[in-house]
Amino acid sequence: MVAPSPRHIDDDGYRGGFSAQDIDELLESLESNYLGWSAVMAPVIMGNADRPELGEELKNSFCATDPDMARVFARTTFLSDSRDT
Repeated sequence: MVAPSPRHIDDDGYRGGFSAQDIDELLESLESNYLGWSAVMAPVIMGNADRPELGEELKNSFCATDPDMARVFARTTFLSDSRDT
């Protein structure tokens, strides 16, 4: 599995970057308003405020994706744990 983090949710002694509540809220937002989530999150994810066209390109890519598939992908990405056990 290729991912920027083996686990995105913080654990005892592990910093994944998000609390479980953060991830729950992100997934709820994505499920309730996918297009709105895409418009808000794409520039944040892209992180190039000086090049807003990159955020716009990512938003367009998100919006061209089937929302049901995006939800499955997001749940898998943000809820997976690929750390060694």
